[in-house]
Amino acid sequence: MILRLKLLATYLFSKRGDIPQLENPNRKIVIALAANYGNLGDVAITYAQKEFLKKNFPEYEVVEFEITNTFRGMKSLKQYIRDEDIITVVGGGNFGDLYDDIEFSRQFIIHNFPKNRIITFPQTISFSKTLLGRLRLLWARFIYNRHKNLTIFVREEFSYKEYCSVFKNLKKAPDIVMSMDYAEPSGLERQGITVCFRNDKENGVDMHMKEKLVSEIKRDYKVQIRDTHVGNQNDLQKLYAELHCLIKVFQSSQVVITDRLHGMILSYITHTPCVVFGGGNKKISGCYKWISKTNYVHLIEADISQENLNEILRCVRELSSMKCDDKEYISLSDKFDVIHQVILEDK
Repeated sequence: MILRLKLLATYLFSKRGDIPQLENPNRKIVIALAANYGNLGDVAITYAQKEFLKKNFPEYEVVEFEITNTFRGMKSLKQYIRDEDIITVVGGGNFGDLYDDIEFSRQFIIHNFPKNRIITFPQTISFSKTLLGRLRLLWARFIYNRHKNLTIFVREEFSYKEYCSVFKNLKKAPDIVMSMDYAEPSGLERQGITVCFRNDKENGVDMHMKEKLVSEIKRDYKVQIRDTHVGNQNDLQKLYAELHCLIKVFQSSQVVITDRLHGMILSYITHTPCVVFGGGNKKISGCYKWISKTNYVHLIEADISQENLNEILRCVRELSSMKCDDKEYISLSDKFDVIHQVILEDK
């Protein structure tokens, strides 16, 4: 509650300013909550959303409205946006009470544009079963359901089944990053194993066993440790550059081992063999279903343990020997038609 009050105070004491990229008279599509922070998974979502909109709606001016400007820049944004403009909200895994500042920011955006068509790109929804979580869900339901032109996309079956009776106009589509394709360049020589493990409040795999697995892999392969988090960087263009550096790392790896959702998804779009640990994470297991027929991404639902360590190492060896022609890439391009159609409804 205190955090929400601070964010509202930021808005109340803010002043209108110019946003040069919004001065174009063309109709606009705004990408609200654009991720100008160090989580490259969320940066990838922002970038993929931007590319999807630019490709499919070239007659519109596509503009990122960074999440850090949500409250201090709202007065400025509102002076440029007309009722016929379209607001999109970035997808991801922050729809719920785990990241309450982002959830409140999304509600603030939707509350402030009651006449605009708003589309929330594919999200995972998760509200805790605590009393506070239930109260926040009730408030979210009030804010979202009273908007007459809002469509919320979810990216996996769990969110749809759990919340289709809570929120109006809920639809399914894959994570928008899955709409990109960074097929490996011809002549590319892949070398070594890239390990991309998380170490935050969503961590679901035992750290000791992670370290043991890496130690075992180092016996036979050159290993590099990477993460999809790059610290406190907040320049969106520099974050896009960091994202493309990470994509090149994945493109040049024999195998990626990860427990991050976008470690799995970046492996999928770069055609990189991948072992991904679900660790009970519904985001990972749910999104994996979209690409389960792709033979180079292997989901392990169980935690890393002494009992399954040899099986994991065997899987890594098999994947590391895959040739380009062995990989069965399954395109999901048609699965995003539903988003395109929803946006077209407003035209």
